[in-house]
Amino acid sequence: MGLPSLRRCHERLVHLVGRQERVVHVDGRVASVVWVGLDDGELVFSATEDRRKVRNLRRDPRISVSITDAENPYRHTQLRGTVTITPDPGKALPKTLSHKYLAQDPPPEGDDVQRVVVRLKAGKIAGNVK
Repeated sequence: MGLPSLRRCHERLVHLVGRQERVVHVDGRVASVVWVGLDDGELVFSATEDRRKVRNLRRDPRISVSITDAENPYRHTQLRGTVTITPDPGKALPKTLSHKYLAQDPPPEGDDVQRVVVRLKAGKIAGNVK
């Protein structure tokens, strides 16, 4: 049996992908909490170009993201794979995610702030999302 796509797992994950998620180092240490969304069946998050996580992911695109249901910690999933990083000059993703999580626009950012979209191509999906 092949790897399930995020699109096929979407109905089970949609309840979980709506909370703050955390990016986890390969050794299991939590690197940062991020807001995530699904775009074309892939997990996406926004970051600024100057962040350590972006520098680290440019150097080594492997990533592990852990998603846990705050109401039921036994309901969780972990996605492992690689990322692609693309510019987000219009800063569309942070606005979308801010509306998803806070139902409002994000605070204004200066023109000098360069945003990127980090897109996870999952190679492994594991956990308990029943």
